Amino acid sequence: MATFLGLQEFIKKLAAAQPDILLDWMPRLNDRLANWLPSMLQGLSDAGHGAAVNPRIETWVGEDRHLSSITWYLQFAEAFRFDLVATITAKGLAAKDDQVLQNVAVAAARQSTKHPDGLFDAIFLPAVQSLSSRGLFGWVGGMFNWDQLGLLKGLSAEQVEPLLALIIDMPRLGTNGEALLAVIAHEHVQAVIDLIGQRFLRERETGDFRYEDLPHALNYLRAPLAAAPVEMPTLSKWRPRSPANLSYSAAFNGPPTTWLRQPRREARRYASQPINCFCNQNTAKPDARPIEMAAAGPEGCCVPRSSWGSSQSGITR
Repeated sequence: MATFLGLQEFIKKLAAAQPDILLDWMPRLNDRLANWLPSMLQGLSDAGHGAAVNPRIETWVGEDRHLSSITWYLQFAEAFRFDLVATITAKGLAAKDDQVLQNVAVAAARQSTKHPDGLFDAIFLPAVQSLSSRGLFGWVGGMFNWDQLGLLKGLSAEQVEPLLALIIDMPRLGTNGEALLAVIAHEHVQAVIDLIGQRFLRERETGDFRYEDLPHALNYLRAPLAAAPVEMPTLSKWRPRSPANLSYSAAFNGPPTTWLRQPRREARRYASQPINCFCNQNTAKPDARPIEMAAAGPEGCCVPRSSWGSSQSGITR
């Protein structure tokens, strides 16, 4: 990795010092070396040769060549071309090219603060809808901080709804997904609350031990949930009524401010007799042995094993 980063910097410096070399060589660039194209384009653009680079990029896009590398470059390009990103997005959607669509989504997110108009509706949402339909959720993050981007801020309820619908099927929300939801919750907290409830039901209905409705402890969501109006509807309508689901987190049994009393799935320890608890066995397999934990108090999530019904059902809550 260090070698690759060093080569990228060398290419950028070469573009600045000897731009004619790269400009003469780029028309003959093959697919094997296209991974270095973003560094070439960025170096030439930073050196003031954007006017010479743009026609070559337009030619490649017209020929369906190097689309992934071009969108990677457009993430950081000062002279951002919405028209190019839109054209590449259409081509990626038609071909179901996952790498192109991933880079398009990231480019839309990174450029959204400086160029907010149209990126969510025309670029980001169609790209992530296509990726999510194939079970790909890498677009949720990891390469940037959602709170520092403008993409998800100022969205209408109509824009938020289809985005949140995609996250229902995301196997693990993780910290990146939680950070994304936290940005949305600042303006659409009830929509996020409803999503959490739908993830509760999704985990219950599928019985998939790989599915995790929320991270074990909330970090990014704490502030927007704590700021939610006290009179806002709770998650009680989502909580199943059967004894097997009493552990659907008592931390969520009340207005949003009461959810933060304790991390989810972390039972308070009371001086009482240990019992068998499955509530924190998110990745438990059907043959997994229960762990011994102290019985929880009124706000805890642990319930006796006998309340779960069949112990061989693979229930993970």
